[in-house]
Amino acid sequence: MKRFVDLRSSDTGYRFAWFDTITEQFERHSGTMCWDTWSDFESDFQGEPLSDNLERYRGLTPKWAFEHPEKEEVILKAFNVTSEAQRPNSTKPTCFYCAQPIGGLHKSDCILLRKLVRVRAVVEYTTEVPAFWDKDNIEYLLEETAYPSDHFCKDLTRSMENGEEYLDFTYLCDTSRPFLKEGNA
Repeated sequence: MKRFVDLRSSDTGYRFAWFDTITEQFERHSGTMCWDTWSDFESDFQGEPLSDNLERYRGLTPKWAFEHPEKEEVILKAFNVTSEAQRPNSTKPTCFYCAQPIGGLHKSDCILLRKLVRVRAVVEYTTEVPAFWDKDNIEYLLEETAYPSDHFCKDLTRSMENGEEYLDFTYLCDTSRPFLKEGNA
């Protein structure tokens, strides 16, 4: 089943998403998982082969999602430069990264302005199990026991050393608004 998810109070910067209760995952359409308006969603949905009926989604969507959000002030608020942004032992009273003076404002492209994002990591690697184990035994070992925390890093390191690992990272969506991280950045 499709579930409409209201994200307006989630501080993601987006207004809604879709959740598939069968796969227990957020849906992705044309690489996007979160939208501001119905027209944004419709554009992404129609940019892929139609496997589901768009009208099905329309019927589950509340009225507010069809309207454009009120113009919000700039999401990126001003962040003051403090001495924490200064390079250790530096005599220049500026941010080491954006060169703005202490007491001024960080530039919008300063790397000390951070945000949280959700990514999916798919890892394939080789591990050792008893020869008689089948798929169910192996999946139980990896999902339901303490094995992953005990052996995962060791197995992954060994696979990387042997050139066997496969890593795939996919950006899913922002999960926070920008924030300042000075000091141990």
